[in-house]
Amino acid sequence: MDFRLVLATKLLLKRKGNFIASVTALVIGVMVILFNSLIFNGVAEGILRDLADYQFGHVLVSKNDGNFVNEDLQLISYVQTFSYVEAAAPRLGSIAWMNSTEGASLNEVDKIVIIGVDPLRDPKASLLYSTVNEGSFVASRGQLVLGSNVASDLKATVGTRVDVKMVTASGEDAIRQFVVVGISKSPGGLAFDDSAIMTVEDIREITGRERETDQILIKLTDRSFQNELKSRLSNAYAEENLNIQTLEEAGEETLAGIRSGIAFINLVGYFGLLSASFAIVTIMMLMVSNKTKDIGIIKSLGGKSTDVLIIFILQGLIIGSIAALSGFIVGSIVGLYLQSIEFSFGPGLVLEVVYDPVFTLNSSLFSVVLGTGAAVYPALRASKLQPIDAMQHS
Repeated sequence: MDFRLVLATKLLLKRKGNFIASVTALVIGVMVILFNSLIFNGVAEGILRDLADYQFGHVLVSKNDGNFVNEDLQLISYVQTFSYVEAAAPRLGSIAWMNSTEGASLNEVDKIVIIGVDPLRDPKASLLYSTVNEGSFVASRGQLVLGSNVASDLKATVGTRVDVKMVTASGEDAIRQFVVVGISKSPGGLAFDDSAIMTVEDIREITGRERETDQILIKLTDRSFQNELKSRLSNAYAEENLNIQTLEEAGEETLAGIRSGIAFINLVGYFGLLSASFAIVTIMMLMVSNKTKDIGIIKSLGGKSTDVLIIFILQGLIIGSIAALSGFIVGSIVGLYLQSIEFSFGPGLVLEVVYDPVFTLNSSLFSVVLGTGAAVYPALRASKLQPIDAMQHS
């Protein structure tokens, strides 16, 4: 074994407190980066999961120049010929004004977003039905599911009759009475609490948009097939002017702020790790000061300035390597644990934590670079000491 490595190790072990403090500083910096990445990427993935489950599916298809008229079922039949397509369903949206006379008073709500669903297809393509925590999902025409906030404003419960007004395609008001069959409470902060759900056929009939569909949700067995399906649909319906969006494209606006937050927090983490390297510089300077006589002995025995330089750089390398190994082990344990549980901050969004061994390794190895780099200046100072001056140091 190289004598310089042996000396570097022995000199480090003589000052165990400084050694442990240096390693700990780097490990904490690595853990800040890893934990922030796990949490914020978990938030982003959790939002993507919920957007896929409730709003967009894995692939969302609409038209750039209006709605589908009769073509929706043909497209649904086409995509279901692919083995990786689990289900597809049409949706049609509208805006409604509602009132009820529950509680012996007139209760009104304005401009409520209405989601029109196919009661048979939608439960296979989305989990919108699972947001109903009182009563049941819509099963037939004339039934209405209210978001919890809308139900509260209308003082409505399961069984309440509600008058619903929509504007028809010709600009006239049309009013129909519905029976509330369920109350919806959205998971993860989704906006269904301020909306309502009815059958797509009811919206078509009230608004006079017969056989129209504005969106088709497609659920895949594996999200990785979404680009392939998009390509196939683009080729098969090249003349239809379709707007085909993958989950990430459909949810881009929602995720933009989250991804900016991830980048910022990671940057803060790297600055924290850089701060740890300055702590190592200080500690290494103290070690040089405390090892002045040892440096003099090394040089008096024939050691060169380059040997002293290498010895102290090796100390930084050892500190960084041990910190990298410790950070990788602790980071992997934390990452795998958070991946194995339903981790959330309270009753809201459940994070979709995914342990990434490559990112964990790269973040950990960064501490090797910082540990070694932090040792360069103290090592240069140590190498310039003259043997006589070093030996006379008290």
